[in-house]
Amino acid sequence: MESREDCITRPTTMAAADDIIAAATREISTAEIVTDPLLSVCIITYNQNRFIRQAVESALAQETDVPYEIIIGDDHSNDGTTDVVRELQQSHPDKIRVLTATENLGKYTGNGRLNMIRTLRASRGKYVALLEGDDYWTSPQKLKRQVAALEAHADWAICFHLTQCFWDDGSQTPFDFPLQFDREVSTVEHLIGENFMQTCSAVFRNRLFGEFPDWFLDAGLGDWPLHILNAQHGDIGFLPQTLAAYRVHPHGVWTSKSPRECDKIVTELFLLLHRHLPRPLSDLAAENLVTRFTTQIDVLNDERRERYRAIDILQSHITKLNRQYEQSASYRLGRSLLSPLRVLRSFFRTCIPARVQ
Repeated sequence: MESREDCITRPTTMAAADDIIAAATREISTAEIVTDPLLSVCIITYNQNRFIRQAVESALAQETDVPYEIIIGDDHSNDGTTDVVRELQQSHPDKIRVLTATENLGKYTGNGRLNMIRTLRASRGKYVALLEGDDYWTSPQKLKRQVAALEAHADWAICFHLTQCFWDDGSQTPFDFPLQFDREVSTVEHLIGENFMQTCSAVFRNRLFGEFPDWFLDAGLGDWPLHILNAQHGDIGFLPQTLAAYRVHPHGVWTSKSPRECDKIVTELFLLLHRHLPRPLSDLAAENLVTRFTTQIDVLNDERRERYRAIDILQSHITKLNRQYEQSASYRLGRSLLSPLRVLRSFFRTCIPARVQ
């Protein structure tokens, strides 16, 4: 482990992370919970009181014949989210399990990585569906379609679909993500190039890669590296229907960050992938890293040129104003009024002896 400035010990290994998770986690469930779920819905949440009910209810509304459980990982919320998920668990004890925390796990890594890991580990299904607490599913057929697709394609590790991205305040026009995507089957090589899956759209086979690697703790993103770990064991299937909604709002995990912060997180992820993935995947990550560095250098050069151009314009403007002022009547009047004062100042400096201390 390494110590941070705020005296919180940051775990650098999964063994250390396991100790923190085990000490803080408490489960709320009853004997009524489904005993042998085919699918586990993992909902990650922290301080999402406004949205969490809609997310959970969209999972409860799924029309499917397969048994499934809903696991809600609540990372010690302090805005009432915990009360909402407890109420939902009490109303649906056969479906919902809640993982609470005695302290906020996010403070150890600066993100929701520990909450995500413990929630995924608690899943018992053959398949896992991801949903964040501020998003929701728009189709009650979503899970049925994706489970059927995975059952029909044994070579698929992941199945995903289109997602409507919308602004919570209605300030912009919604659109479907990924844009103009028509590749029916993708590979891990495609995924290293770009993350074309929204978290709420993915269903994947459980326990494909064993334990989480230590480097996963350092990733500023959770879903993208998770999908890369899974996609090393099978293809990624695409359903061209819009079955979920991704909410853009000021307090979103990703949308609350500035473009520069997002760029830094993605660049650091490529560094991790280059260092830890096997070849030739690590080489692909390095190629993407070089491309990003080149783009960043070009952007910096463009910004520098813009600054120099702005300075030149400002200097030209100042020079022009000075010339106009020197030619003005007020400037000439000021010069004439200052002349006697200059004579007096010179007289006092040269003709009046310094006062003896």
